[in-house]
Amino acid sequence: MRPVLSGMILIMKDNEYYIESKSENLIGSIHKLSSTFSSPVVLLAIACTVQSQTSIDVYYVGNMGVHIKWEGGGCLIDGLHDYYGPEYQYPDSAVVNRMLNREVSFDETDLLVITHVHHDHFDSDLSARFLQKRPGGRLLAPSQVLDTLARDVDSYEGIRNQCWPMNKGPYRADKVKMEFTPVRHTFQQRHYWVENYLVELKIADRTIVHLGDAEASKEAFAGVKSIESVDLLIMPFWFLLSEDAIDLAVSYFNPKVILATHLSPLIDEDTLASMKKLFPSLILGRVPGHVITIQY
Repeated sequence: MRPVLSGMILIMKDNEYYIESKSENLIGSIHKLSSTFSSPVVLLAIACTVQSQTSIDVYYVGNMGVHIKWEGGGCLIDGLHDYYGPEYQYPDSAVVNRMLNREVSFDETDLLVITHVHHDHFDSDLSARFLQKRPGGRLLAPSQVLDTLARDVDSYEGIRNQCWPMNKGPYRADKVKMEFTPVRHTFQQRHYWVENYLVELKIADRTIVHLGDAEASKEAFAGVKSIESVDLLIMPFWFLLSEDAIDLAVSYFNPKVILATHLSPLIDEDTLASMKKLFPSLILGRVPGHVITIQY
């Protein structure tokens, strides 16, 4: 059985470990951890106050956006955009400015990863400014994104060499390796033309997978390799709308913890309650600023 993980405080009592929840977006309140806690079971915590050089911090920044930090580096996935509509979460302008100017926690974040071209995941002007502030930075994205950037930004020639098309293959930099797999976008009747990519990150001995706006169907996953165990799966909420959809994600990735994203601020509580029943170690991405810490 997967451990039920929740937020902020690790408690030891009578030689047993517990985690006490302090977030309404997590499952339960106080949970006993399995006796295998000292084995390679990943500990994740919301708003963890103790930082470690042997940890990966995953910050939820809005919609499907996350900021992933490790010792000496970091990347943004689908996190650099602004207001798109009332049904979408987005990073506020102060956070965007910190992203662009390498301030506070973004000082070592030189990789920008975009799963597809939609504007609740990608902004041409902000992406160009991100790269201009980082001569050694990289944008990793589908060709559609790079073509849109070239069309929209006059200064594209100055950043062209910083762009890495995902169909070029895996990308390695220092402590991280990324692999990219095309997975068709949900709602094909409308979005049949969109190139959407799954992103697999390996940092030290930990694995994080981001699905972008993947369709929750066996047909869409026909070209996806299964992974024995994923420490954190970042997926859109529609994989939690049916048992078949969540079973598909679990069968491919066997995730220890799921971060559900693309949740509208307008979503009703009954829908959220039904989602929570489908997976024990579930975090609902509803409030930008949440932090998940993965120890390694």
